[in-house]
Parts: sequence; C-alpha cells; structure tokens
Amino acid sequence: MANKGASWSWIAFNITVLRTAFDKLCGLRVTAGFRTPKRPQPLRDILAPEEARRLLAAARSARDRLALGLLYGCGLKVGELCALRVGDADPDTRALTVTSAGGTRQRTLSIPENLLPLLRAEMSFREAGDFLLRGRTPGAPLSARTIQRLVRSAAQLAGLPKEVTPMTLRHSHAVTRLREGENIRVLQEDLGHRLVETTLAYSRYILPPDLVSPADRLSILPRAPQPMRSAFAALCHGGGP
Repeated sequence: MANKGASWSWIAFNITVLRTAFDKLCGLRVTAGFRTPKRPQPLRDILAPEEARRLLAAARSARDRLALGLLYGCGLKVGELCALRVGDADPDTRALTVTSAGGTRQRTLSIPENLLPLLRAEMSFREAGDFLLRGRTPGAPLSARTIQRLVRSAAQLAGLPKEVTPMTLRHSHAVTRLREGENIRVLQEDLGHRLVETTLAYSRYILPPDLVSPADRLSILPRAPQPMRSAFAALCHGGGP
C-alpha cells in the first residue's frame, strides 16, 4: 500500500484492523514491527526572540508574565505548567522539577535567570505543596483554558500577526535552541520526548548557514532592461524621437 502511494490515514486504518484481528484476538503478534504512519505536520508559526520579548512585555500581570516566561523559557507543555507546585522550583539552584502529564516521569530544567524575581515573588508566603500558579478557586491551579486565553491576549496586545498558543511558545523554545547549536539529545531530554524523531522534526525549521541560491553563484547577472522612451515622451521633454 505504501509503495502504491496510499494515504497515511488509509494505511493506518488497515494496520489497526490487522492488529485487532491477528494480535488482539488471536495473539499472533503479526503486526509487532509495523509502525503506524502519522499525520503530516505542517510547519507552524514560530516566534523570533524579539517577538517573544514583546509577548512577555505585554502580559497583564507579574503572574501572567511568569507563566509565559516558563512556557517559552523552559519549553513546558501547558499541562506541565498547570501542575507545577511551589516545591518544584528552587530559585537558589535555578532548578525546576517537571512531572510529565501521566505522572510517570520527571525531568529537571534550568530556570531562566530573568524569571527568578518573578518566581520568588510568586512563591513568597506559600507552602511547598501549593500550586505555583494559583487560579481563582482556592487550592486550585490556573486552568489550561485560562493560560491559553492569557497567551492569546498578550499576543494581541503585543501586535503579533501570528496565531500564538502555549504550544507556539514550546515550539519556539525548541527551534531557538537548535538555531543556537543545542545538542539534539539534550533537547530531547529537556522537552521530555520519548523518541528522538519527535525532536528531529524541529530541524525542518533550520536552514543551513551556508545556503546559497543558484542565482548567488552567478558572477555576472544581466542588467535589468531599461524602459523604452516613446517618441511622444521625448517630444514632451524637448528631445527628439
């Protein structure tokens, strides 16, 4: 089917049928080595560092600026940000302990230095078990929907012509680090990706620094043709035809 150019969705549907019939019902493990094709992911909007600075500056409060800063500065998912507790952050060592959405894995990230004053202010007079970003309901964190709204609001106030979501900040974090020469394996660990192929997808945003257009290799380019001066125009300016 793949050799005949079948779509990813049709191939994935057939693999699912085979797994159900042969592996789950009969226990044959016929499809154990099959990799289900994934939906092609288009390139998404990425914020340049200057755009990210404008976004954070447009935040309505210090709490919102801290939320945006952690999304962009640490590459967090919105669910990971919501789950952060005061005890997960150590401003003295700049260490942030992040737990995956399923609660099965943890990773330690470095907190950007310029976020430390905001972090210390948010942590003041709070218990280690309290949520770092508190919502309106006592004892509850900011919801994912609230964080999505504050990201969109800051993008509008900053005048960014792009659709900006929390995932935009995570993608921008990853691409910026790759452009600065970050090791792909280190980035994989920091983003919490199980497969390095997931992290390698960000390489599509990176252009080789020595990329040269075929036109740039030409030593002499033809001159642009000069517009012909009509006889009427020449006469109007006192010249001959």
